[in-house]
Amino acid sequence: MPVWRTNQIVHFPIESLLTRRNESLSATNGQHWELQHHSVCKPRYQRQPLFCNDVWINFRRTCNQNDNTARNCQDVGILWVDIMRKVMAVQLRFPSLDVDLTLLSSAEDEQVCKGGLAFIGRRRADVSSIIRHTHTCETVFIEDHRYEVNLFTTNGTEFFRIVSVLRTIGQTYFYSRIAMLFASCYATRAAEERYARASRWRRLRAAVHLFARIPSQCVVFGSPIPICCYAIAHFIDAPNTYEMVAQSFTTPMGKYVFDASKFAYLAANQMRNVWFLAIVLQLQHWLFLRLRQWSAPRGILGVPEFLLGLLSCLSMVSQLRLLSLRDSRILSLQRVVGVTGGSVHKFSLGYATEGNMLLEGVLLDAKFFLCLLPTLGAIVGAAHAYEWYRDRSSKCQRPSVLMPRMAVPYTAGIWWSTSAFTVSWGGTIFPMPKAYKLMLEALKSTRHLATAVGVRRPRLVVSPLVSDAQTHWPRDPLQRGQLFQQEMEHIHARSRDIDSLAGLINLVALSDPVVFLRVRVWRGYTVHYFRHPDTGKMFAVPAAVVANLRANDDIPWEKFVHIHSCNTRNMLWSDLIHVG
Repeated sequence: MPVWRTNQIVHFPIESLLTRRNESLSATNGQHWELQHHSVCKPRYQRQPLFCNDVWINFRRTCNQNDNTARNCQDVGILWVDIMRKVMAVQLRFPSLDVDLTLLSSAEDEQVCKGGLAFIGRRRADVSSIIRHTHTCETVFIEDHRYEVNLFTTNGTEFFRIVSVLRTIGQTYFYSRIAMLFASCYATRAAEERYARASRWRRLRAAVHLFARIPSQCVVFGSPIPICCYAIAHFIDAPNTYEMVAQSFTTPMGKYVFDASKFAYLAANQMRNVWFLAIVLQLQHWLFLRLRQWSAPRGILGVPEFLLGLLSCLSMVSQLRLLSLRDSRILSLQRVVGVTGGSVHKFSLGYATEGNMLLEGVLLDAKFFLCLLPTLGAIVGAAHAYEWYRDRSSKCQRPSVLMPRMAVPYTAGIWWSTSAFTVSWGGTIFPMPKAYKLMLEALKSTRHLATAVGVRRPRLVVSPLVSDAQTHWPRDPLQRGQLFQQEMEHIHARSRDIDSLAGLINLVALSDPVVFLRVRVWRGYTVHYFRHPDTGKMFAVPAAVVANLRANDDIPWEKFVHIHSCNTRNMLWSDLIHVG
Protein backbone atom coordinates (compact mmCIF):
# COMPACT_ATOMS: atom_id res chain seq x y z
CA MET A 1 0.00 0.00 0.00
CA PRO A 2 1.59 3.34 -1.03
CA VAL A 3 2.29 5.94 1.64
CA TRP A 4 2.80 9.62 0.95
CA ARG A 5 5.80 11.32 2.55
CA THR A 6 6.55 15.04 2.39
CA ASN A 7 10.25 15.97 2.28
CA GLN A 8 11.89 19.38 2.61
CA ILE A 9 15.42 20.72 2.54
CA VAL A 10 16.20 24.16 3.98
CA HIS A 11 19.63 25.82 4.04
CA PHE A 12 20.48 28.48 6.63
CA PRO A 13 23.56 30.72 6.35
CA ILE A 14 25.13 31.77 9.60
CA GLU A 15 23.86 35.34 9.18
CA SER A 16 20.23 34.21 9.33
CA LEU A 17 20.65 32.49 12.67
CA LEU A 18 23.35 34.34 14.62
CA THR A 19 24.27 37.99 15.19
CA ARG A 20 27.84 39.18 14.67
CA ARG A 21 29.17 41.08 17.67
CA ASN A 22 32.45 43.09 17.73
CA GLU A 23 34.40 43.13 20.95
CA SER A 24 36.88 45.98 20.55
CA LEU A 25 38.02 45.68 24.12
CA SER A 26 39.10 42.14 23.53
CA ALA A 27 42.80 41.50 23.30
CA THR A 28 42.34 39.51 20.16
CA ASN A 29 39.83 41.97 18.72
CA GLY A 30 38.07 38.90 17.35
CA GLN A 31 34.57 38.57 16.05
CA HIS A 32 32.06 36.40 17.90
CA TRP A 33 28.54 35.19 17.28
CA GLU A 34 25.68 35.19 19.70
CA LEU A 35 22.27 33.54 19.47
CA GLN A 36 19.47 35.88 18.47
CA HIS A 37 15.71 35.57 18.48
CA HIS A 38 15.78 34.53 14.83
CA SER A 39 16.00 30.76 15.16
CA VAL A 40 15.42 28.10 12.52
CA CYS A 41 11.68 28.47 13.05
CA LYS A 42 11.88 32.29 12.87
CA PRO A 43 14.54 33.11 10.30
CA ARG A 44 15.02 36.54 8.81
CA TYR A 45 14.52 35.70 5.18
CA GLN A 46 14.08 31.93 4.94
CA ARG A 47 10.89 29.93 4.87
CA GLN A 48 10.06 27.86 7.92
CA PRO A 49 10.68 24.12 8.04
CA LEU A 50 7.64 21.87 8.09
CA PHE A 51 8.14 20.68 11.65
CA CYS A 52 7.85 24.17 13.15
CA ASN A 53 4.05 23.92 13.14
CA ASP A 54 3.90 20.43 14.64
CA VAL A 55 3.37 19.51 18.26
CA TRP A 56 5.90 16.70 18.31
CA ILE A 57 8.98 18.95 18.28
CA ASN A 58 9.02 18.89 22.09
CA PHE A 59 11.19 15.91 23.05
CA ARG A 60 10.99 16.48 26.78
CA ARG A 61 10.42 13.48 29.06
CA THR A 62 11.67 11.14 26.36
CA CYS A 63 14.02 9.48 28.84
CA ASN A 64 12.48 6.96 31.18
CA GLN A 65 13.91 7.69 34.61
CA ASN A 66 12.75 4.32 35.94
CA ASP A 67 14.74 2.43 33.32
CA ASN A 68 18.22 1.49 34.50
CA THR A 69 19.47 1.32 30.92
CA ALA A 70 18.59 4.99 30.37
CA ARG A 71 20.91 6.51 32.98
CA ASN A 72 22.98 8.27 30.33
CA CYS A 73 19.91 9.48 28.47
CA GLN A 74 19.60 13.25 28.15
CA ASP A 75 16.38 14.98 27.27
CA VAL A 76 16.61 16.85 23.99
CA GLY A 77 13.87 19.29 24.83
CA ILE A 78 12.45 21.46 22.08
CA LEU A 79 13.85 20.42 18.71
CA TRP A 80 14.84 23.80 17.24
CA VAL A 81 16.37 24.90 20.57
CA ASP A 82 18.56 21.81 20.64
CA ILE A 83 19.63 22.40 17.04
CA MET A 84 20.61 26.00 17.76
CA ARG A 85 22.43 24.91 20.90
CA LYS A 86 24.60 22.60 18.81
CA VAL A 87 25.24 25.36 16.26
CA MET A 88 26.34 27.76 18.99
CA ALA A 89 28.58 25.16 20.59
CA VAL A 90 30.36 24.54 17.31
CA GLN A 91 30.74 28.25 16.55
CA LEU A 92 32.16 29.00 19.99
CA ARG A 93 34.58 26.11 19.65
CA PHE A 94 35.79 27.13 16.19
CA PRO A 95 35.28 30.93 15.93
CA SER A 96 37.54 31.25 12.90
CA LEU A 97 35.43 28.90 10.75
CA ASP A 98 32.31 29.72 8.81
CA VAL A 99 29.25 27.71 9.77
CA ASP A 100 26.05 26.99 7.89
CA LEU A 101 23.09 24.75 8.67
CA THR A 102 21.02 22.49 6.45
CA LEU A 103 17.85 20.81 7.65
CA LEU A 104 16.40 17.73 5.96
CA SER A 105 12.88 17.08 7.22
CA SER A 106 10.57 14.27 6.22
CA ALA A 107 7.07 13.46 7.46
CA GLU A 108 4.57 10.77 6.56
CA ASP A 109 0.92 11.59 6.31
CA GLU A 110 -1.14 10.34 9.21
CA GLN A 111 -2.39 6.79 8.77
CA VAL A 112 -5.61 5.78 10.48
CA CYS A 113 -5.93 2.13 11.53
CA LYS A 114 -9.46 0.76 11.31
CA GLY A 115 -10.82 -2.59 12.40
CA GLY A 116 -12.76 -1.87 15.58
CA LEU A 117 -14.67 0.79 17.44
CA ALA A 118 -11.43 2.28 18.70
CA PHE A 119 -9.00 3.71 16.17
CA ILE A 120 -5.31 4.51 16.03
CA GLY A 121 -3.68 7.33 14.13
CA ARG A 122 -0.06 6.73 13.22
CA ARG A 123 2.46 9.27 11.97
CA ARG A 124 6.23 9.14 11.51
CA ALA A 125 8.62 12.04 11.01
CA ASP A 126 12.35 12.67 11.13
CA VAL A 127 14.68 15.65 10.95
CA SER A 128 18.37 15.59 10.06
CA SER A 129 20.55 18.60 10.85
CA ILE A 130 23.82 19.00 8.92
CA ILE A 131 26.24 21.56 10.38
CA ARG A 132 29.04 22.34 7.92
CA HIS A 133 32.29 24.04 8.85
CA THR A 134 34.13 25.78 6.01
CA HIS A 135 37.28 27.85 5.64
CA THR A 136 37.80 29.86 2.47
CA CYS A 137 35.25 27.84 0.49
CA GLU A 138 36.72 24.55 1.68
CA THR A 139 34.73 22.16 3.87
CA VAL A 140 36.70 21.27 6.97
CA PHE A 141 34.28 18.82 8.58
CA ILE A 142 30.57 18.07 8.86
CA GLU A 143 28.55 17.31 11.96
CA ASP A 144 25.10 15.74 11.57
CA HIS A 145 22.32 14.80 13.98
CA ARG A 146 19.08 12.91 13.41
CA TYR A 147 15.78 13.22 15.26
CA GLU A 148 13.04 10.64 14.82
CA VAL A 149 9.53 10.49 16.22
CA ASN A 150 6.56 8.12 16.03
CA LEU A 151 3.20 9.58 16.96
CA PHE A 152 0.13 7.59 17.95
CA THR A 153 -3.33 8.96 18.57
CA THR A 154 -6.13 6.76 19.82
CA ASN A 155 -9.52 6.99 21.48
CA GLY A 156 -9.06 3.66 23.24
CA THR A 157 -9.12 5.32 26.64
CA GLU A 158 -12.74 6.32 26.05
CA PHE A 159 -13.72 2.63 25.85
CA PHE A 160 -11.57 1.52 28.78
CA ARG A 161 -14.44 1.12 31.25
CA ILE A 162 -16.64 -0.66 28.74
CA VAL A 163 -13.91 -3.12 27.82
CA SER A 164 -13.05 -3.70 31.49
CA VAL A 165 -16.69 -4.40 32.39
CA LEU A 166 -17.13 -6.81 29.49
CA ARG A 167 -14.00 -8.78 30.32
CA THR A 168 -14.88 -8.81 34.02
CA ILE A 169 -18.31 -10.26 33.23
CA GLY A 170 -16.79 -12.89 30.97
CA GLN A 171 -14.13 -13.88 33.49
CA THR A 172 -16.61 -14.00 36.38
CA TYR A 173 -18.97 -16.18 34.35
CA PHE A 174 -16.13 -18.50 33.45
CA TYR A 175 -15.06 -18.90 37.09
CA SER A 176 -18.68 -19.58 38.06
CA ARG A 177 -18.83 -22.18 35.32
CA ILE A 178 -15.75 -23.95 36.66
CA ALA A 179 -17.07 -23.89 40.22
CA MET A 180 -20.46 -25.30 39.22
CA LEU A 181 -18.85 -27.98 37.07
CA PHE A 182 -16.72 -29.17 39.97
CA ALA A 183 -19.74 -29.13 42.30
CA SER A 184 -21.63 -31.21 39.74
CA CYS A 185 -18.79 -33.72 39.60
CA TYR A 186 -18.81 -33.98 43.38
CA ALA A 187 -22.60 -34.46 43.54
CA THR A 188 -22.45 -37.11 40.81
CA ARG A 189 -19.71 -39.08 42.53
CA ALA A 190 -21.38 -38.79 45.94
CA ALA A 191 -24.57 -40.36 44.52
CA GLU A 192 -22.79 -43.53 43.42
CA GLU A 193 -23.30 -46.58 45.58
CA ARG A 194 -19.61 -47.19 46.22
CA TYR A 195 -19.20 -43.63 47.55
CA ALA A 196 -22.42 -43.60 49.61
CA ARG A 197 -20.55 -44.31 52.85
CA ALA A 198 -17.16 -43.03 51.78
CA SER A 199 -15.42 -40.18 53.54
CA ARG A 200 -15.61 -36.65 52.22
CA TRP A 201 -11.94 -36.73 51.28
CA ARG A 202 -12.45 -39.83 49.14
CA ARG A 203 -15.43 -38.26 47.41
CA LEU A 204 -13.39 -35.15 46.79
CA ARG A 205 -10.61 -37.18 45.21
CA ALA A 206 -13.12 -38.97 42.98
CA ALA A 207 -14.63 -35.63 41.95
CA VAL A 208 -11.19 -34.24 41.09
CA HIS A 209 -10.46 -37.36 39.04
CA LEU A 210 -13.70 -36.92 37.10
CA PHE A 211 -13.19 -33.17 36.72
CA ALA A 212 -9.71 -33.65 35.28
CA ARG A 213 -11.01 -36.00 32.59
CA ILE A 214 -13.45 -33.47 31.12
CA PRO A 215 -12.03 -31.75 28.00
CA SER A 216 -11.10 -28.21 29.03
CA GLN A 217 -11.75 -26.67 25.62
CA CYS A 218 -15.40 -27.74 25.78
CA VAL A 219 -15.78 -25.77 28.99
CA VAL A 220 -13.95 -22.69 27.69
CA PHE A 221 -15.86 -22.44 24.41
CA GLY A 222 -19.14 -23.98 25.55
CA SER A 223 -20.86 -20.92 27.05
CA PRO A 224 -22.03 -18.19 24.66
CA ILE A 225 -22.22 -15.41 27.28
CA PRO A 226 -18.48 -15.10 28.09
CA ILE A 227 -17.63 -15.65 24.43
CA CYS A 228 -19.85 -12.73 23.43
CA CYS A 229 -18.33 -10.53 26.15
CA TYR A 230 -14.78 -11.32 25.08
CA ALA A 231 -15.62 -10.98 21.38
CA ILE A 232 -17.24 -7.55 21.84
CA ALA A 233 -14.28 -6.37 23.94
CA HIS A 234 -11.90 -7.60 21.25
CA PHE A 235 -13.92 -5.84 18.57
CA ILE A 236 -13.57 -2.57 20.47
CA ASP A 237 -9.84 -2.50 21.23
CA ALA A 238 -8.45 -4.79 18.53
CA PRO A 239 -6.53 -1.96 16.77
CA ASN A 240 -4.68 -1.10 20.00
CA THR A 241 -3.81 -4.75 20.60
CA TYR A 242 -2.47 -5.30 17.11
CA GLU A 243 -0.52 -2.07 17.14
CA MET A 244 1.39 -3.35 20.16
CA VAL A 245 2.10 -6.63 18.35
CA ALA A 246 3.12 -4.83 15.16
CA GLN A 247 5.61 -2.64 17.02
CA SER A 248 7.37 -5.75 18.32
CA PHE A 249 8.13 -6.77 14.73
CA THR A 250 9.26 -3.28 13.68
CA THR A 251 13.02 -3.61 14.03
CA PRO A 252 15.99 -1.77 12.49
CA MET A 253 16.89 -3.04 9.02
CA GLY A 254 14.00 -5.50 9.20
CA LYS A 255 16.01 -8.01 11.24
CA TYR A 256 13.86 -9.73 13.83
CA VAL A 257 15.43 -11.31 16.93
CA PHE A 258 13.26 -13.99 18.52
CA ASP A 259 12.68 -13.74 22.27
CA ALA A 260 10.66 -16.60 23.80
CA SER A 261 9.34 -14.66 26.81
CA LYS A 262 8.37 -11.64 24.73
CA PHE A 263 6.76 -13.88 22.12
CA ALA A 264 4.66 -15.63 24.78
CA TYR A 265 3.49 -12.27 26.14
CA LEU A 266 2.54 -11.00 22.70
CA ALA A 267 0.88 -14.29 21.76
CA ALA A 268 -1.36 -14.03 24.82
CA ASN A 269 -2.60 -10.66 23.52
CA GLN A 270 -2.75 -11.72 19.88
CA MET A 271 -4.78 -14.85 20.71
CA ARG A 272 -7.72 -12.72 21.78
CA ASN A 273 -9.01 -13.26 18.25
CA VAL A 274 -9.84 -16.83 19.28
CA TRP A 275 -13.13 -15.41 20.57
CA PHE A 276 -13.79 -14.15 17.06
CA LEU A 277 -13.55 -17.74 15.80
CA ALA A 278 -15.58 -19.06 18.72
CA ILE A 279 -18.49 -16.69 18.15
CA VAL A 280 -18.53 -17.58 14.45
CA LEU A 281 -18.85 -21.26 15.39
CA GLN A 282 -21.56 -20.40 17.91
CA LEU A 283 -23.55 -18.62 15.20
CA GLN A 284 -22.97 -21.54 12.83
CA HIS A 285 -24.51 -23.97 15.32
CA TRP A 286 -27.39 -21.61 16.02
CA LEU A 287 -28.22 -21.28 12.32
CA PHE A 288 -27.72 -24.99 11.70
CA LEU A 289 -30.26 -25.82 14.39
CA ARG A 290 -32.91 -23.45 13.05
CA LEU A 291 -32.47 -23.65 9.30
CA ARG A 292 -32.36 -27.43 9.13
CA GLN A 293 -34.49 -30.13 10.70
CA TRP A 294 -31.89 -31.16 13.21
CA SER A 295 -32.36 -33.92 15.77
CA ALA A 296 -30.10 -35.24 18.50
CA PRO A 297 -29.41 -38.63 16.82
CA ARG A 298 -27.72 -36.79 13.95
CA GLY A 299 -25.00 -35.59 16.29
CA ILE A 300 -23.20 -32.24 16.54
CA LEU A 301 -20.45 -31.03 14.25
CA GLY A 302 -17.55 -29.56 16.18
CA VAL A 303 -13.94 -28.64 15.65
CA PRO A 304 -11.19 -30.76 17.25
CA GLU A 305 -9.88 -29.70 20.63
CA PHE A 306 -7.10 -27.07 20.67
CA LEU A 307 -7.58 -26.38 16.94
CA LEU A 308 -9.01 -22.92 17.65
CA GLY A 309 -6.03 -22.06 19.83
CA LEU A 310 -3.61 -23.27 17.16
CA LEU A 311 -5.22 -21.17 14.43
CA SER A 312 -5.32 -18.13 16.69
CA CYS A 313 -1.66 -18.50 17.60
CA LEU A 314 -0.68 -18.77 13.94
CA SER A 315 -2.36 -15.44 13.23
CA MET A 316 0.50 -13.72 15.03
CA VAL A 317 2.74 -14.17 11.98
CA SER A 318 0.34 -11.94 10.04
CA GLN A 319 2.10 -9.00 11.73
CA LEU A 320 5.56 -10.17 10.66
CA ARG A 321 7.10 -7.93 8.00
CA LEU A 322 9.83 -9.54 5.97
CA LEU A 323 12.52 -7.31 4.48
CA SER A 324 12.54 -9.24 1.20
CA LEU A 325 8.80 -8.63 0.73
CA ARG A 326 8.92 -4.89 1.28
CA ASP A 327 8.48 -2.55 -1.65
CA SER A 328 10.25 0.76 -1.02
CA ARG A 329 10.12 2.12 -4.55
CA ILE A 330 9.21 5.77 -5.10
CA LEU A 331 6.08 5.70 -7.20
CA SER A 332 5.37 9.42 -7.52
CA LEU A 333 7.31 12.63 -6.93
CA GLN A 334 5.80 16.13 -6.93
CA ARG A 335 7.67 19.38 -6.40
CA VAL A 336 6.06 22.27 -4.52
CA VAL A 337 7.74 25.66 -5.02
CA GLY A 338 7.02 29.07 -3.62
CA VAL A 339 4.70 28.16 -0.78
CA THR A 340 5.01 28.24 2.98
CA GLY A 341 5.38 25.24 5.25
CA GLY A 342 1.72 25.30 6.26
CA SER A 343 0.64 25.24 2.61
CA VAL A 344 2.91 22.28 1.95
CA HIS A 345 1.30 20.47 4.87
CA LYS A 346 -2.20 21.20 3.52
CA PHE A 347 -1.10 20.12 0.06
CA SER A 348 0.09 16.76 1.37
CA LEU A 349 -3.16 16.15 3.23
CA GLY A 350 -5.21 17.16 0.22
CA TYR A 351 -3.52 14.96 -2.37
CA ALA A 352 -2.34 12.02 -0.29
CA THR A 353 -5.65 10.17 -0.50
CA GLU A 354 -4.08 6.75 -0.96
CA GLY A 355 -2.34 4.76 1.72
CA ASN A 356 -3.56 6.69 4.76
CA MET A 357 -6.11 4.03 5.75
CA LEU A 358 -4.92 0.74 7.27
CA LEU A 359 -7.30 -2.18 7.79
CA GLU A 360 -6.29 -3.86 11.02
CA GLY A 361 -8.07 -5.26 14.07
CA VAL A 362 -10.83 -7.74 13.33
CA LEU A 363 -10.43 -7.01 9.61
CA LEU A 364 -6.88 -8.30 9.83
CA ASP A 365 -8.22 -11.40 11.60
CA ALA A 366 -10.77 -11.95 8.84
CA LYS A 367 -8.15 -11.58 6.11
CA PHE A 368 -5.78 -13.99 7.80
CA PHE A 369 -8.40 -16.65 8.48
CA LEU A 370 -9.78 -16.40 4.95
CA CYS A 371 -6.27 -16.96 3.60
CA LEU A 372 -5.78 -19.83 6.03
CA LEU A 373 -8.94 -21.70 4.99
CA PRO A 374 -7.56 -22.83 1.59
CA THR A 375 -4.44 -24.10 3.32
CA LEU A 376 -6.48 -26.09 5.82
CA GLY A 377 -8.69 -27.35 3.00
CA ALA A 378 -5.64 -28.56 1.10
CA ILE A 379 -4.30 -30.36 4.19
CA VAL A 380 -7.64 -32.01 4.91
CA GLY A 381 -8.06 -32.94 1.24
CA ALA A 382 -4.62 -34.52 1.19
CA ALA A 383 -5.46 -36.48 4.35
CA HIS A 384 -8.72 -37.75 2.83
CA ALA A 385 -6.95 -38.68 -0.40
CA TYR A 386 -4.34 -40.62 1.54
CA GLU A 387 -7.01 -42.44 3.56
CA TRP A 388 -8.96 -43.26 0.41
CA TYR A 389 -5.85 -44.56 -1.33
CA ARG A 390 -4.88 -46.67 1.65
CA ASP A 391 -8.35 -48.14 2.11
CA ARG A 392 -9.88 -48.11 -1.36
CA SER A 393 -11.99 -51.19 -0.64
CA SER A 394 -13.99 -49.39 2.04
CA LYS A 395 -17.40 -48.25 0.83
CA CYS A 396 -18.15 -46.00 3.75
CA GLN A 397 -17.42 -42.32 3.78
CA ARG A 398 -14.39 -41.18 5.71
CA PRO A 399 -15.06 -38.93 8.72
CA SER A 400 -14.44 -35.24 8.54
CA VAL A 401 -11.04 -34.46 10.01
CA LEU A 402 -11.76 -30.78 10.48
CA MET A 403 -15.36 -31.06 11.73
CA PRO A 404 -15.93 -34.47 13.38
CA ARG A 405 -19.45 -35.44 14.39
CA MET A 406 -20.19 -36.07 18.05
CA ALA A 407 -23.07 -38.22 19.34
CA VAL A 408 -25.17 -36.46 21.98
CA PRO A 409 -28.19 -37.40 24.14
CA TYR A 410 -31.75 -36.30 23.42
CA THR A 411 -31.49 -33.35 25.80
CA ALA A 412 -29.36 -31.53 23.19
CA GLY A 413 -31.26 -28.69 21.58
CA ILE A 414 -34.02 -28.92 24.22
CA TRP A 415 -32.40 -28.24 27.57
CA TRP A 416 -29.11 -26.87 26.34
CA SER A 417 -27.97 -25.41 23.03
CA THR A 418 -25.90 -27.43 20.59
CA SER A 419 -23.36 -24.60 20.59
CA ALA A 420 -22.20 -25.91 23.97
CA PHE A 421 -20.12 -28.44 22.03
CA THR A 422 -18.63 -26.33 19.28
CA VAL A 423 -15.41 -28.08 20.30
CA SER A 424 -15.80 -31.80 19.67
CA TRP A 425 -14.84 -34.46 22.18
CA GLY A 426 -13.30 -36.50 19.41
CA GLY A 427 -9.67 -35.58 20.01
CA THR A 428 -7.17 -32.74 20.28
CA ILE A 429 -5.81 -31.20 17.09
CA PHE A 430 -7.18 -34.07 15.02
CA PRO A 431 -9.51 -36.90 16.12
CA MET A 432 -7.57 -39.65 17.89
CA PRO A 433 -8.69 -43.27 18.30
CA LYS A 434 -8.20 -43.19 22.08
CA ALA A 435 -10.25 -40.05 22.67
CA TYR A 436 -13.58 -41.78 23.18
CA LYS A 437 -11.96 -44.46 25.31
CA LEU A 438 -10.62 -41.84 27.71
CA MET A 439 -14.05 -40.22 27.95
CA LEU A 440 -15.76 -43.53 28.62
CA GLU A 441 -13.32 -44.20 31.43
CA ALA A 442 -14.06 -40.78 32.91
CA LEU A 443 -17.49 -41.70 34.27
CA LYS A 444 -17.38 -45.39 35.22
CA SER A 445 -20.97 -45.62 36.27
CA THR A 446 -24.31 -46.47 34.74
CA ARG A 447 -27.89 -46.08 35.84
CA HIS A 448 -30.80 -48.40 36.56
CA LEU A 449 -34.33 -47.18 37.23
CA ALA A 450 -36.24 -48.56 40.17
CA THR A 451 -38.81 -51.16 39.14
CA ALA A 452 -41.06 -50.88 42.15
CA VAL A 453 -44.68 -50.20 41.34
CA GLY A 454 -46.42 -47.29 43.00
CA VAL A 455 -43.35 -45.12 43.36
CA ARG A 456 -44.40 -41.51 42.88
CA ARG A 457 -41.04 -40.39 41.56
CA PRO A 458 -38.74 -43.09 40.19
CA ARG A 459 -35.31 -42.96 41.73
CA LEU A 460 -32.21 -43.42 39.61
CA VAL A 461 -29.77 -45.75 41.35
CA VAL A 462 -26.18 -45.22 40.26
CA SER A 463 -23.93 -48.27 40.42
CA PRO A 464 -20.35 -48.81 39.29
CA LEU A 465 -19.66 -50.29 35.90
CA VAL A 466 -18.85 -54.01 36.04
CA SER A 467 -15.32 -54.60 34.83
CA ASP A 468 -16.07 -57.80 32.92
CA ALA A 469 -18.79 -56.10 30.88
CA GLN A 470 -16.48 -53.75 29.03
CA THR A 471 -17.40 -53.18 25.41
CA HIS A 472 -14.73 -53.85 22.79
CA TRP A 473 -15.01 -50.89 20.46
CA PRO A 474 -13.74 -51.00 16.87
CA ARG A 475 -10.32 -49.53 16.28
CA ASP A 476 -11.45 -47.58 13.23
CA PRO A 477 -12.65 -44.12 14.35
CA LEU A 478 -15.37 -44.04 11.66
CA GLN A 479 -16.91 -47.34 12.75
CA ARG A 480 -16.61 -46.31 16.39
CA GLY A 481 -18.36 -42.99 15.73
CA GLN A 482 -21.15 -44.69 13.79
CA LEU A 483 -21.63 -47.23 16.57
CA PHE A 484 -21.80 -44.47 19.19
CA GLN A 485 -24.36 -42.60 17.13
CA GLN A 486 -26.53 -45.69 16.60
CA GLU A 487 -26.49 -46.66 20.27
CA MET A 488 -27.16 -43.09 21.35
CA GLU A 489 -30.18 -43.05 19.02
CA HIS A 490 -31.62 -46.34 20.34
CA ILE A 491 -32.14 -45.18 23.90
CA HIS A 492 -33.70 -48.49 24.99
CA ALA A 493 -30.70 -50.55 23.88
CA ARG A 494 -27.77 -48.46 25.03
CA SER A 495 -24.78 -50.12 26.57
CA ARG A 496 -23.41 -49.05 29.92
CA ASP A 497 -20.59 -47.15 28.27
CA ILE A 498 -22.95 -45.12 26.12
CA ASP A 499 -25.16 -44.40 29.15
CA SER A 500 -22.08 -43.17 30.98
CA LEU A 501 -21.05 -41.01 28.03
CA ALA A 502 -24.54 -39.47 27.81
CA GLY A 503 -24.47 -38.74 31.54
CA LEU A 504 -21.07 -37.10 31.28
CA ILE A 505 -22.23 -34.91 28.38
CA ASN A 506 -25.31 -33.83 30.34
CA LEU A 507 -23.16 -33.14 33.39
CA VAL A 508 -20.96 -30.72 31.44
CA ALA A 509 -23.85 -29.02 29.63
CA LEU A 510 -26.19 -28.66 32.62
CA SER A 511 -23.47 -27.17 34.83
CA ASP A 512 -23.59 -23.97 32.77
CA PRO A 513 -25.04 -21.28 35.11
CA VAL A 514 -27.74 -20.08 32.70
CA VAL A 515 -28.73 -23.62 31.66
CA PHE A 516 -28.80 -24.73 35.28
CA LEU A 517 -31.08 -21.86 36.31
CA ARG A 518 -33.38 -22.46 33.37
CA VAL A 519 -33.69 -26.20 34.01
CA ARG A 520 -33.73 -26.19 37.81
CA VAL A 521 -35.13 -22.80 38.88
CA TRP A 522 -36.84 -20.64 36.29
CA ARG A 523 -38.73 -22.89 33.92
CA GLY A 524 -38.15 -26.57 34.32
CA TYR A 525 -38.96 -29.29 31.79
CA THR A 526 -41.23 -32.32 31.90
CA VAL A 527 -39.57 -35.73 31.86
CA HIS A 528 -41.35 -39.03 31.04
CA TYR A 529 -40.21 -42.36 32.49
CA PHE A 530 -40.60 -45.54 30.43
CA ARG A 531 -39.86 -49.21 31.07
CA HIS A 532 -39.18 -52.01 28.60
CA PRO A 533 -41.36 -54.99 29.65
CA ASP A 534 -39.00 -57.62 28.24
CA THR A 535 -35.68 -56.41 29.60
CA GLY A 536 -37.02 -54.42 32.55
CA LYS A 537 -34.74 -51.52 31.64
CA MET A 538 -36.07 -48.06 32.46
CA PHE A 539 -35.12 -44.77 30.91
CA ALA A 540 -36.17 -41.12 31.09
CA VAL A 541 -36.83 -38.94 28.06
CA PRO A 542 -37.68 -35.22 27.81
CA ALA A 543 -41.33 -34.71 26.94
CA ALA A 544 -40.44 -32.42 24.04
CA VAL A 545 -38.74 -35.22 22.09
CA VAL A 546 -41.18 -38.06 22.78
CA ALA A 547 -43.21 -37.23 19.65
CA ASN A 548 -40.08 -37.35 17.50
CA LEU A 549 -39.00 -40.63 19.03
CA ARG A 550 -42.37 -42.23 18.36
CA ALA A 551 -41.85 -41.55 14.65
CA ASN A 552 -38.67 -43.64 14.73
CA ASP A 553 -39.54 -47.11 13.42
CA ASP A 554 -36.40 -48.64 14.95
CA ILE A 555 -37.65 -48.03 18.50
CA PRO A 556 -40.58 -50.33 19.58
CA TRP A 557 -42.60 -47.72 21.43
CA GLU A 558 -45.68 -49.93 21.53
CA LYS A 559 -43.88 -52.22 23.98
CA PHE A 560 -42.81 -49.50 26.38
CA VAL A 561 -44.84 -48.76 29.49
CA HIS A 562 -45.18 -45.17 30.66
CA ILE A 563 -44.54 -45.09 34.40
CA HIS A 564 -44.36 -41.52 35.57
CA SER A 565 -43.85 -37.87 34.58
CA CYS A 566 -41.81 -35.42 36.59
CA ASN A 567 -40.51 -31.87 36.34
CA THR A 568 -36.78 -31.24 36.31
CA ARG A 569 -37.08 -28.87 39.26
CA ASN A 570 -38.10 -31.80 41.47
CA MET A 571 -35.44 -34.26 40.33
CA LEU A 572 -32.18 -35.12 42.02
CA TRP A 573 -29.03 -34.01 40.26
CA SER A 574 -27.76 -37.56 39.93
CA ASP A 575 -31.04 -38.49 38.20
CA LEU A 576 -31.14 -35.39 36.02
CA ILE A 577 -27.87 -35.99 34.21
CA HIS A 578 -29.04 -39.43 33.00
CA VAL A 579 -32.13 -38.13 31.20
CA GLY A 580 -32.11 -38.57 27.43
